[in-house]
Amino acid sequence: MNAVITVHGQGPVGLAFALFALRAGVPCEALRFATPLADPALLPANVAHRALALSLGSWQLLGRVVSPPAAGLIREVEVSLANRSGRTQIFASDIAAEALGYVVDYRSLLAALQKAIHRSLADESIGSGASSGAGVHIDVHAEGQPGDEQSANVDIKNFNQHALLTTLKLPLRKPARAFERFSPQGPIALLPLANPQHFSLVWCTLPDNSERLLQLGEPEFLNELQTQLDADLGDATLLGPRVSTPVQRRRRRQLVHDNEVWIGNAAQTLHPVAGQGLNLGLRDAFELAQSIGGVSRSSHTPGLAAPDPGQYTRALANFARERRTDRTRTILITDTLASMFSLPWAAAVQSLALSSLDLTPAARNRFARQMMFGSR
Repeated sequence: MNAVITVHGQGPVGLAFALFALRAGVPCEALRFATPLADPALLPANVAHRALALSLGSWQLLGRVVSPPAAGLIREVEVSLANRSGRTQIFASDIAAEALGYVVDYRSLLAALQKAIHRSLADESIGSGASSGAGVHIDVHAEGQPGDEQSANVDIKNFNQHALLTTLKLPLRKPARAFERFSPQGPIALLPLANPQHFSLVWCTLPDNSERLLQLGEPEFLNELQTQLDADLGDATLLGPRVSTPVQRRRRRQLVHDNEVWIGNAAQTLHPVAGQGLNLGLRDAFELAQSIGGVSRSSHTPGLAAPDPGQYTRALANFARERRTDRTRTILITDTLASMFSLPWAAAVQSLALSSLDLTPAARNRFARQMMFGSR
């Protein structure tokens, strides 16, 4: 018995899951989207140009099913502390990798994924709307938040921070180099974009300070950023509007219920400190596709009995078990990074931790691989 799989959500994780599922052996006619795919050109500007950090592992996963869009290359990352000693640098060359990661804008990635969807599925095979009829129906949720504060199935951690996002032109910044600086109010990150000298800024700070920064004129804003980074920004300019959004970590406790499964932002939203939210979601999508595809392939293998509903149920349960370690470890690392560098009483420990990491290549490289590939 084949399953009918309905994908809820049209973001990168939902679309990637559909492509991974097709590659894993799920037939075209078994896949559908809960709503018709929307034109990426119609996305609001603050969403369309949002920068997405993709680890090397995510880039390699996507490369199996899509031609990735133009991207900013990250070959090295510098991490430092504001007004304190302690600094480390991570280099792709230290782990014999072509890059640590890439940075793409949301609309470009969405358009590339949609192009691959339409290329992989004949137009008449792209379903939409709720599934109906007999058989096994699986709902894959890849939309929105894991749940609200009233949901008993959602664990929430508040960081008392807002993330201010914008794009800058920084002629003096080294290309292919990401930068993160931890201050008592939160981390500040610069990520290289596909256009030379263009960088995405993620500035996490207290909510009141974030609102104040939004109101500053461009010269005052850039001067304050330069002070926070303790670096000469040269002839820097703002290339886009500044937007601010609250920062929370939300984690859905139960990934699978009956024949419903939650992945990506529907399963967890993370603090942006390490850029791991989308990467974790893409690993969710890939592993779920492998689990369902393994069952689906048996229905097309001569000599094997068609799968029964219980096989799909067991496949979903196995997916939830297999994702536990990677999910738990990634959330723990992200929560710790977001919190520990904001503790004034731990300043000495923070400096020691960064300095020790810089002096211990083996530990630094293990950390880099965890950020690039997750827990295997």
